[in-house]
Amino acid sequence: MVAKKLEQANIIVDCGVRLGANELTRRGKKENEVQEVAEFIKRALKDCENPRKVKLDIAKFVGDFSED
Repeated sequence: MVAKKLEQANIIVDCGVRLGANELTRRGKKENEVQEVAEFIKRALKDCENPRKVKLDIAKFVGDFSED
């Protein structure tokens, strides 16, 4: 259920709810950005924020970084 709820907000995790930290660093994300990812997860799970709103914010967040 947790993975499904996160998926609705465009946060993709595996069945053990593990994040792809290697993918974050490959895209140039640093500690501050990882904290932002944690905030997205909190908003989707703990705060029960509308997944569409979180998804839009994630799209903007990802768009700020290039895939080198």
